[in-house]
Amino acid sequence: MTKLRPFLPYDPEETPVSWATRLAAFHTGESVLPFMHDIGIHIEAMRVNRDSAIEKLCAITGEDPDRVWPGTIKLLSWRNYALRGIPFTTEFLHGKNSMFCPACLAEDDAKGDRPAAQRRGQTIWLLRPVRTCPTHHLPLVEREAKVWSDSLRELSLLVPERGADLKQLAANLVPRAPSPLQDYVLARLDGKAGPDWLDGQQIEQAFRTTEMLGVGLEFGTKPNLKLMTGDDWDRAGRAGFEFTRHNEDGIREALTYMQDRFVESGLAKSAVTGPQMVFGRLYQWLEFSSNKKEPGPIRNVLREHVLNTMEVPPERILLGELVGVRRRHNVKTLSDATGTHYKTLGNFLTAMGMIPADERAAVMATFDAVEGERMARVMKNAIPQLHLPKALNTTRGQAIQLVEARLLPTLTGEIDGPSDRGAAVAIEVVEQFLADLRRDAVWVEAAPSGMLDIPEAAKVSRVTATVIVRLLQERRLAHVYQMADVPGYGGILIDPEEVRVITKADTPTAYLSVHGITQELRLSTGVVKALMEPREGGSLLPTIRGNNRSEFLVPVEEIEVFARTYVSLIGLGREIGMHHIPLLRNLNAAGVQPIDDPERLQARIYRRSEIPTHLTA
Repeated sequence: MTKLRPFLPYDPEETPVSWATRLAAFHTGESVLPFMHDIGIHIEAMRVNRDSAIEKLCAITGEDPDRVWPGTIKLLSWRNYALRGIPFTTEFLHGKNSMFCPACLAEDDAKGDRPAAQRRGQTIWLLRPVRTCPTHHLPLVEREAKVWSDSLRELSLLVPERGADLKQLAANLVPRAPSPLQDYVLARLDGKAGPDWLDGQQIEQAFRTTEMLGVGLEFGTKPNLKLMTGDDWDRAGRAGFEFTRHNEDGIREALTYMQDRFVESGLAKSAVTGPQMVFGRLYQWLEFSSNKKEPGPIRNVLREHVLNTMEVPPERILLGELVGVRRRHNVKTLSDATGTHYKTLGNFLTAMGMIPADERAAVMATFDAVEGERMARVMKNAIPQLHLPKALNTTRGQAIQLVEARLLPTLTGEIDGPSDRGAAVAIEVVEQFLADLRRDAVWVEAAPSGMLDIPEAAKVSRVTATVIVRLLQERRLAHVYQMADVPGYGGILIDPEEVRVITKADTPTAYLSVHGITQELRLSTGVVKALMEPREGGSLLPTIRGNNRSEFLVPVEEIEVFARTYVSLIGLGREIGMHHIPLLRNLNAAGVQPIDDPERLQARIYRRSEIPTHLTA
């Protein structure tokens, strides 16, 4: 086959059609259409980069086809393409319009006096993710295709500007660095690895997900996508990539930000606010897209996030799947499900810290469905502080002492307002309290000699009733009786002389048992026992053996030192008024680590001196 001479090589950055256009101008001075006809290549075959057209053009020119394939966007099937073996669809391309960098064209023009033979239409200019010139850091200029032949992108015709006019076109652009999303796409096309979550899906899915996430972050819930400019999409891509590059954790952080912003906007008017109102175009794209194109893993990430943070009824179809099991309640749905009064339930959950006190934020507040239903049952069965004397079978004064000493902790930890639900005590707590006091008791029909009930014994032994209760809880009293015909607290009898002897012996150095420490530090029994265990550097709660040799006690001074030095995650949250989940996130972000393995201690315990002041201010 006769080869065209002189030889005009293919440039690896350009499209095959761009090369064909330059060949036409170089060898004939004409446009690409008659040139293709003359050499026997159908123009449409050349436009869509058919293998036969490129192989024939290479044969005619003497060019190596292996130099051309990397810059060739191949047509796989209708609306499906691939570049360097990476597939995508028509939507990944800019379409019929032509994109170009005027600074690049000015440099091409400067190489000679025949722009038509010198101007290269770069392959990356065809890709929708590319909106900025990587070389000159200028936004690409778009020229609209008005006739069919414009799809051939003959830049000498589409861009008539030359010399000073072309340079002025570049000077009028506001410089910007390529977006990180554009950099990621081009690097991936070059075979380089990126963030795992993005690399684990098709390149078009990764790109579109990032852009649509960015749309929600930058433009709110209802932007008109058809009116968004190239600069708008570039801005969206930059914003989205800041989160998608951090994989699923980043996605969830972005979704949480969008939820918080929606709440702050005041647009949430009722508890039935759904995910479409919150996530806007992102949700609509995933739920209602008409092109049936698989969006990738973002759909499941959003679905799981919605189910884990918003109220969605079990019978609903969410993003293509039946919900099936409720994960979250709001106050209204929990009220309906449990038959509790809406306002009373809301006040109770607010006091319990399960929903925020801020009225605007509370509108969309949700909580774990199982825990919410449990708490509703607790509330319904709770004993108001006003009714505690009857439930315990004691006086009002005794009941108040027990509550104020936290021996009968109220639902919310508050002790004011005896008729308030928040000052009530769970019935399970009352039952367990009484069971602990009489677990060693001998049941009797008549009071043994010298035995008194707790209030009377307190007077005789000159200690408070709460001291006696703690002795009972710590199982330090050998003589304990329960009157068979006197129920509850009022029927428990003890020996005041035994109390006097024990409390006198405790006076020089006060000690607390495991049970007392749990009350003092507000930690579980398992955590306290773990803190008492020997460890390198000494036990966190040094112990001595009690009178019965099987019991371990801790000096009160050591407990006070521990409380000043350490704090649990839950305890810190209680102190500063923050839920433990965001608090844990903040501590992790600040690099604050627990003092020991949380699994071994059964809790996250931190050294107070290591907690940043901005978290406790």
